[in-house]
Amino acid sequence: MAGTRRPSRRRDLQGLTITELARLAGTTARALRYYEEFGLLTPHRGGRQERFYSPASAGKALQVVRMRRLGVPLADIARIVKEGDTGGLRRIIEERLADVESQREQLSALLDRLKTDETAGWMREAAPRGVDLAFREASDVALG
Repeated sequence: MAGTRRPSRRRDLQGLTITELARLAGTTARALRYYEEFGLLTPHRGGRQERFYSPASAGKALQVVRMRRLGVPLADIARIVKEGDTGGLRRIIEERLADVESQREQLSALLDRLKTDETAGWMREAAPRGVDLAFREASDVALG
């Protein structure tokens, strides 16, 4: 096929470059380098110190990226990856789910409070004298 470059056989044996893996994982090369600095990934180096990721390293990188997207802290990811602690991952995800559900409930309650006439009434009471008339007029226009 014209215009399509096929990597050399030698390159195929080396694995994915950091750019290729970042694209595959839906993240950035900088994030992958950070995970390497944190000790989560260990790519092998090519002749020009270019990073190459074996299939096993690429799989580990995909796991790390997925866990980060779920909000799992890097310290917990490190423990899970190094110890293979899948039970720990399950527990962390359940805790994260509970936290997010709680936040959703709090946000829902806040939305309800903001939408009520009680909030509008409080704002009228708290406004200085001249503002009260302008607020009422604006409310009348907005409410129809």
